[in-house]
Amino acid sequence: MERLPARPQYSKRWSRPADHLAYIVEDEASLEGVKVQLKDGRFRLKLPRQLRNVRLHVWNSPTPPNLSLCMGYPKKITPIQRFNVIELSEIRGITFYLNTTVVLAMHIHLTEQESTLWTDKAVLEEKRPDAMFSEPIRVYLPLPKGDRITYLGANGSDDRLNVIFVRMEKAGDITIGQRQGNCGEDKVLAVQNSVSLVYCEPNKREMLPFFGAYQASPATFDVASRPTFADPGANRVGLFTYCSWASLDGVSSVRIFYEDDFDFCRGLMFYYENGASRTVGDCRVQRDREATVNKPTQICFRTKVPESENGENGIGTVCKLRVEFEHHSGHDDERWHCLPFKGIIRFWIAGGFSWLSVEQ
Repeated sequence: MERLPARPQYSKRWSRPADHLAYIVEDEASLEGVKVQLKDGRFRLKLPRQLRNVRLHVWNSPTPPNLSLCMGYPKKITPIQRFNVIELSEIRGITFYLNTTVVLAMHIHLTEQESTLWTDKAVLEEKRPDAMFSEPIRVYLPLPKGDRITYLGANGSDDRLNVIFVRMEKAGDITIGQRQGNCGEDKVLAVQNSVSLVYCEPNKREMLPFFGAYQASPATFDVASRPTFADPGANRVGLFTYCSWASLDGVSSVRIFYEDDFDFCRGLMFYYENGASRTVGDCRVQRDREATVNKPTQICFRTKVPESENGENGIGTVCKLRVEFEHHSGHDDERWHCLPFKGIIRFWIAGGFSWLSVEQ
């Protein structure tokens, strides 16, 4: 415990969210009535019954950014919450957990080999009361060293985050989630300069309460010139399906993520010749069985015929996808589609449902 002459400036010092290091940096007025008990070398905070004037924001940094300078969405901030600040240039990816239309949680990948095991467990243990499906969709945003975020935006309602917009310098525009009606204009979170990601860890049975960014030197930006992100086309298959897309041009290799022990495709990750990366579908990094294909020239796919028709727009059906990247005699029946590896791939997923199309 230390008394500081002034609030420290954010110094880009942070520890991984799973670590046990935690810091509270607040002015005295925010700690009114809070008592500190010391026993066996450990501090314990004793809080007053009334938290009217108390603010205890727990951070993973000894010099956290000032929340009033962070652009975030939604601002569902309570007196006691746990925040994380992350330097995007120092991580290799983020997994977002979606309930198709709502962002539930996120996992930071410090390396490309890092698993989401402990975050999976936390998210799956507490099913959200309004969850559409029993298991969330995982959207992996790769952040390779050779690429960077140049724009970060979001949209949602007062108490939930529905969609995140990312523009990468090389990978292009990426939409995570689904824009909902009557939510107003998109909010600009960060533009151009170095971006520090700020988010709040959800409590049990909650959705992500805060997602935003901090920039020590924010770039001058005309809101009227904010990027326009195209609708990825989710509603073509169903209102509650998640749609993602990627270019098949300039791909040097592709990773296939398989569903459990079967050969059904859960998601795909593309590595581009310019150093960029993109994913489509549900990619469980270091959790699913994977295969890598270098320099693909064809894409062949087929969808298993639905076994039930008790759902609407794909919900309740069992549509499983197989994807391969070379043609052989087994593909010569009418249920397989084999195309040159070029154009745009679109990938739709929902509970027990997957579908793709290739536009050339």
